[in-house]
Amino acid sequence: LKSGWDARLWTDRDIEKFFTTQPKEIRAAMKAYPCGVMRSDAFRYLLLKRFGGLYVDLDFVSLARMDWIAEIGRFACGDQGDGQLCNAFLWAPSPGDPFLDGIEESLMERAGEGNPVTATGPRLLTAHAAGREFHQIPGERIYPVAWNDLEEIAVARALDQEELKRRYPQAQAVHIWSRSWFPQCGVEALVPSAC
Repeated sequence: LKSGWDARLWTDRDIEKFFTTQPKEIRAAMKAYPCGVMRSDAFRYLLLKRFGGLYVDLDFVSLARMDWIAEIGRFACGDQGDGQLCNAFLWAPSPGDPFLDGIEESLMERAGEGNPVTATGPRLLTAHAAGREFHQIPGERIYPVAWNDLEEIAVARALDQEELKRRYPQAQAVHIWSRSWFPQCGVEALVPSAC
């Protein structure tokens, strides 16, 4: 990142504290989610709405300076390779980005659903994006490995940063799809449109 950027790792405790600043209905929905990844998903949208910035999941490997993202003047995310927008790499250039208007309502409409992909993940983000202006980051820049290509995921996970740069020369970052949340949410190894 350019000098002047701050990086922050948000812990579960930080996320809990952040939710205390949200309206009562949002707090109740967050507590009712059956697994932590749903709170994490909701948190990233609300965090970006409030502060702006770049949100990136921990299972990304940066291959280049992220300065390029600051040149995009509107909300940006990428397609995970199946027509669904993935919420693992999100950019909001400023607080209150118009793309995130109504995100609370989008979350509340699906609050009773137990599937993280639908309730808070890629399907929610894709539905929320309908009719809104945003920048779709080309997949080869951040998602050169498809979420459901288990063979390529295994290859990517075994490579160091320099080897990843050679294998994916157009990529600025590579999502290696750890799927750490699958077991806690009772999700099988392969789920359609699972980010």
